[in-house]
Amino acid sequence: EGHNAGMWTVGLLLSGNEAGLTFEEYQAADEATLEKAREKARAKFIKSAPHYLIDTISDLPEVIVDIEQRLAAGERP
Repeated sequence: EGHNAGMWTVGLLLSGNEAGLTFEEYQAADEATLEKAREKARAKFIKSAPHYLIDTISDLPEVIVDIEQRLAAGERP
């Protein structure tokens, strides 16, 4: 939907619903489990093709900085 609206889109690989982990499972997971969850979520995002894929919402500030730089350079989604 974001693409159709002309907006930048961001998918959450680990803290969103697509990973299939509860918060407790996420906190207790080892790196192998997290990587499996990332791949599961990434596969679900293929069709919607978000501009950015990040692990959690805590990674969003870096994305916003990048988007602001791209907008300042005249780039649009």
